[in-house]
Order: sequence, then C-alpha cells, then structure tokens
Amino acid sequence: MKFKVLCNPAFHAYWLKRVFSTKTMLVMKLTTILLLATALQVTAKGTAQTVTYSAKSVALQKVFSAIERQTRYVFFYEKKDLKGVKPISVNFKETPLQNVLEEILRDQSLEFEIQGNTIVITKKLSLTNVAPAIKANDFIPPPISGIVRDSTGAPLNGASVQVKGTQKGTTTNASGEFSIDAKPDDVLIISYVGYQSREIKIGSQSNFEIRLIPLIRY
Repeated sequence: MKFKVLCNPAFHAYWLKRVFSTKTMLVMKLTTILLLATALQVTAKGTAQTVTYSAKSVALQKVFSAIERQTRYVFFYEKKDLKGVKPISVNFKETPLQNVLEEILRDQSLEFEIQGNTIVITKKLSLTNVAPAIKANDFIPPPISGIVRDSTGAPLNGASVQVKGTQKGTTTNASGEFSIDAKPDDVLIISYVGYQSREIKIGSQSNFEIRLIPLIRY
C-alpha cells in the first residue's frame, strides 16, 4: 500500500511542488536579507562622510579626487581659480569631511560651500576688490540750500547765487529757494537787480535765509 502511494504520480508531483516552493521561499528570504544588508552598508558609507588620506606636497586637485572617491560628493570649481595654489601635505584618518575641507583650504585663497552633493570652490573676496573707506578729506558735503527774500520778507525769484572765485552758480526759483554744491570754506555771492549784493561764508551751516536790501538811489 505504501509502495503504491510513493509511486503515485500525483503524490510525486505534490511532493516536488512543496520542496521547490520551500526552497524558493528560502532563496527569496536570503536575497532580501542580503539586499537589505548591502543597502545599510552603502547608507552607512554615504552618511559617515569621513576621509582617510595621507600625502606630502601634493596638488590640491589630487586631494579633491581622493575625497570624491571616498565620499558621495563631487567638486565644482574653475581652473583659473586654482592657479598659483600651493601644494599641501595632509594626514587624515577617518576625519569628518567638513574638517578636511577647512584644513586643506586654511592657507589658500579659496573657500568652499556645500550645495547638496556638490562642493563648490571659489576665490576668496580680495581686499583689493573691496571699495576703500571714504577718507575725511574725500567727504562730500550735502548741497547748500536756502531762500532769498527782500527787506519785506517777500521771496525774490531769479536772484543769482554764485560760489566766489568759481564758475559755479545757480538762481532762485519762484519761491526764492536755491540749492548749490559748495564746501564749508566757500563764500556765496547773492545778487539781484536793484538790490545790494551780499557775501556769506558757508562754514558749518547748510541752510540759509538771506535778505537783500534795495539799492539807495539818489
């Protein structure tokens, strides 16, 4: 009876199906475990971001290449910015990437910025490119302004305002107002037809109210 069961084709097919099904499940589980372990290893390497590298008097570009091989970062820079860069000697052992970058660029005229997976290398801003501070002698004073009136207080339209000893001058508007560029040691000459001219030293004042007296006619 047992012999008949074992030789039964249906039983044989059922038994093979179970054996292969079990083996397939084991292979799938093993594959999943291996893939997970590999992913965890890659992730660990990607997030650790440490560098181990040692060299003497090596070009900066070679250090960049070593960092790229050991991390998931790439460098971006312009070749002209690396001209004249000094060779460096380094000795890193599982050193964090940030510390490595700071160390290799410490005495160089370069700086770095990490943008995503890219390390951007640029020239440091040179002091010669910074606008020089304004010296005291270069200070440009604000325009001198004022109003010209007659003896009764009415504004004089068209009165002449000139910086003495120069060709710099202007005239007042309908409200008797004027504005002119002048220095503290300049003297303003204010004149109007039929009125006595006046000379006023500017000094520290920047706004004036000037009254002109009519000419006395005999």
